[in-house]
Amino acid sequence: MLHFKRALWLRLVPFLVLGLAAGALLLDESGFIERGRNLVFDTYQHISPRQYRDPKEDAGVAVRYLDIDEESLARYGQWPWPRSLMARLVWSAKKAGVRLLVFDMVFAEADRTSPERIGDYWPQEPEFDAARATLAKLPSHETKFATALQAMPAVMGVILTGAATAAELAPKSGINAVGAIDPKLLVPGYRGAIVNLPLLEEAGAGLGAFNIDASSDGIIRRTNLLFRSKDRLVPSLALEALRLLGKPSSITVKTAGGGGEVLLGEKSGIVAIRAGGRTIETAADGALWLHFTPPEPSRRIPVTSLLRGSADPALLKDAVLFVGTSAAGLRDLRATPFSPVTPGVEIHVEALEQMLLGAYLMRPDYATGLEFAFALVLGAGVTALVLMGSAYWALPVLTAGIALAVGTSWWAFTAERWLFDPLTPSLAAAAAFLTAAFVNYLLTESERRFVRAAFSHYLSPEVVDRIAQDPGKLRLGGETRELTIMFCDIRGFTTIAEGFREEPEALTRLINRILTPLTRVVLDHGGTIDKYIGDCIMAFWNAPLDDEDHAARACGCALDIIKALHTLNEKLASETGLREHPLPRIEVGIGINSGECVVGNMGSDLRFDYSVLGDAVNLAARLQTLSHNYGAAILVGEDTVERAGKGFTFLELDRVAVKGRKSATTVYALTNRAGEGRTHAIEAVAAFNQRLLEAYRARDFAASRQLSQEGTRKFPEFAQFYGLYATRSEEFERNPPNSTWDGTWVAHEK
Repeated sequence: MLHFKRALWLRLVPFLVLGLAAGALLLDESGFIERGRNLVFDTYQHISPRQYRDPKEDAGVAVRYLDIDEESLARYGQWPWPRSLMARLVWSAKKAGVRLLVFDMVFAEADRTSPERIGDYWPQEPEFDAARATLAKLPSHETKFATALQAMPAVMGVILTGAATAAELAPKSGINAVGAIDPKLLVPGYRGAIVNLPLLEEAGAGLGAFNIDASSDGIIRRTNLLFRSKDRLVPSLALEALRLLGKPSSITVKTAGGGGEVLLGEKSGIVAIRAGGRTIETAADGALWLHFTPPEPSRRIPVTSLLRGSADPALLKDAVLFVGTSAAGLRDLRATPFSPVTPGVEIHVEALEQMLLGAYLMRPDYATGLEFAFALVLGAGVTALVLMGSAYWALPVLTAGIALAVGTSWWAFTAERWLFDPLTPSLAAAAAFLTAAFVNYLLTESERRFVRAAFSHYLSPEVVDRIAQDPGKLRLGGETRELTIMFCDIRGFTTIAEGFREEPEALTRLINRILTPLTRVVLDHGGTIDKYIGDCIMAFWNAPLDDEDHAARACGCALDIIKALHTLNEKLASETGLREHPLPRIEVGIGINSGECVVGNMGSDLRFDYSVLGDAVNLAARLQTLSHNYGAAILVGEDTVERAGKGFTFLELDRVAVKGRKSATTVYALTNRAGEGRTHAIEAVAAFNQRLLEAYRARDFAASRQLSQEGTRKFPEFAQFYGLYATRSEEFERNPPNSTWDGTWVAHEK
């Protein structure tokens, strides 16, 4: 039974697990909690996406995007297009009544097709000089584009990079900060930027970064509204567009301490951003949680329709028109909760839409703290119920708590657009419940385990387990099945015991030291110990548990017993405590046989044991006895050799009819596993033995006697085997067997 102090410690384990699981909500360094939380929020968005509403109805301004799609590239050529074509695009947008253009791209390099540069690609030969001079007088494509941008309010895009660059950003408007914390310490920071050509950047009315950072799984769920480049704050494309829509056109960042907001602890980081006459509540790092809509065709206007004049005027009038691409080759496709191939420009469009409508998602600063508290309360409650013995009440309480968490989270999402995670606090409470249930099981089952352990000294552990699973098996009876049986006996044990006549306790310790490692080998090979018969171990395979490789396992076990015995002999020889009783080298004889047996509970109604009966068992016992006659440590019957496969090396020794059995069986010596170092040497012995056995069974006893003598000289390791055949051959030379003799040796002793 469990010690009291250990039981007390176990009762504290569920609370420790709860603390660790709940603490993971606060310290999610691996991102595992974030991924689970995001999975829940993505599911919510799939079930209840934001229903599209044109912001023109509420804010008086539409948000669309001009799509550089595959058709546009096919018509106007590969990207980048000439700046003259971009100028035409700007003029077309102005003519259509577009209110603001926003470029989700950067024009960092000069136009190679511009008149003043295209001549650089011509051969440097005199006949081209006149053409170059004529081209030099034509207006630059950059100048055309810049002129168009000056006539049409536009936000130019830049991309911020982690690598340091010499480029200096010049934001079009200052960003004011209100609060106790400098917002530059809170927003994502970058060391460099890829900017537009100075002529174009000066012509634009605004400047914004189009960086979008995905979550750890590559899916975009939020977009940052502010970034830091070196020591300057830079707005995103969407925020800069919002700024230019309002008057005055400025951006104000409100951080913690600027308004005294306190709820379940003081808010930290950025509280809100104000631009274009609107206030947007953000995450602490200035990010906006996006509430996506299903795909909306009215947002997209192909470039070709604008340049041809075939676009719907109602879609363009008073619209903020982002310029971006859905062409796969331009690599601006992003993964969102709705699609793995969303054009990146659509994310900026949705961000501006949601800021204009005030329809974005929010994860309150106190959400993590509230989830942590919920996990602790629910987890501690169900843990206490389980440990007090009320597990049947604890499960309904846990289920109700999880249902409450899911229901509240869903209501908050659909009614208030708040993001609360029901999954991770529920899992933390469930982990505490399961741990408490397991601890309670350990405590309440300790006495039963004690009883099981006690009975395992009398029955094999497998049998105890089967009886525990099915008490109906606790009755007399058995089943017929094919088994492999092994008998392992210590040779010369009577002589060893005689040396301990005055100290029987020392003999007991010795026999235990011998049988313990041998038993361990049997169990390691999946065998079932039937019984100990004095200094003999009886074991079998393929019962009570099925084992298709029972013959091979028994053979492997026998070989490993010999190895374990070698180790034990070395250890015994090195110990000084046994000098009073000089020990001969401990050796064993092993007999293995396979065949059908009856296995089950044998005995009487008062006491029975799990054991085996059958002819195969008797033959295994006889083989163990005969092993000494042949000088073989392991003697194996022919049925076992047939079933063990080719994984072992066997030497055929004889054909024997053991005492009490009329039919004969071929017996083999098991020498090693196939492929081990002795294999080739044993193969040579086997070939020699085959000659000996053929001569012997052909009644050429003179030849078999000579071969036996030759074998003793060539293979002294098997001298006892060859001596046995030499003796038999001499005897048969004097007294030949009768005419019915078939080479079988009839054993008259057990």
